Amino acid sequence: MKKLAVLLTAIFMTFFISALVGLATQSEARGRGAQVATIEQARVFNRNYNAVWQTIIKVMTSKGYSILNMDKSSGLISTDYFVVREPVMIIQGYRYKLNILLEKISASKTQVTITSVWEIGFQQAESGLVRWQTTQRRDVNLERNLFDSIQSLL
Repeated sequence: MKKLAVLLTAIFMTFFISALVGLATQSEARGRGAQVATIEQARVFNRNYNAVWQTIIKVMTSKGYSILNMDKSSGLISTDYFVVREPVMIIQGYRYKLNILLEKISASKTQVTITSVWEIGFQQAESGLVRWQTTQRRDVNLERNLFDSIQSLL
């Protein structure tokens, strides 16, 4: 049991240090003027609210998202977690959920905002269950790809 605790502590410290190094590398790259990927969280579509709403529902279902809540009058769509499997040692993968907000700008323009929440899954040694905790995003192009899919169907 003590060996397991030491092993888990060592693994945690490795991930912690890796995260710090990654953040430092991003800051250093910005300082040198290097491009760091930006996340597109909102896009305005030159279509009416109803057309954009219907298209988003089509895109989300065709990509396998499970929609938990949708309220057309408020413009809110929430998905269940979508699991991305990348098992490595005790890490069982990543998952994310999406919150999508539609806002009518005019009769022919609709703004869509997508917010993603990411978690990482750790397998617990004793129970074998996966424990999820919030983490940094894994895909900086997720929202942009969804926007592009919506645009292609409008």
